[in-house]
Amino acid sequence: LENYVMDLEELQKTVLQDTEDGLIPTYVMSTMGTTSSTAIDPLEEIGRFCVLHDIWYHIDAAYAGAIAIIPEQRHHLNGVEFCNSFEINGDKLFPVLFNTSLLYAEERKWIAQAMYPEKYEK
Repeated sequence: LENYVMDLEELQKTVLQDTEDGLIPTYVMSTMGTTSSTAIDPLEEIGRFCVLHDIWYHIDAAYAGAIAIIPEQRHHLNGVEFCNSFEINGDKLFPVLFNTSLLYAEERKWIAQAMYPEKYEK
């Protein structure tokens, strides 16, 4: 890993190999500002790949995601439009006294179904 950033070539190779082996890749998570290193994965390229292969794409922006609200830093989120879900931890940069996570999902019903499956069973 160079600078702790996801290797897009390796991701592509792994997904294609898994598919050839009869597996169904379903989820990819990249980071926008990893807490330990502030590494930012190539969000747009990963997102385009996930859309092409119908893979759920989550961006973990727990640490540095809040910085993207500053217009000068918005470019770090290029590609966010391809994700299915996105998360920021407010307690890492905002002045809150307890752990706070903000989870955005393309469809809120997916979150409700995961939390209350018995209400959605057929």
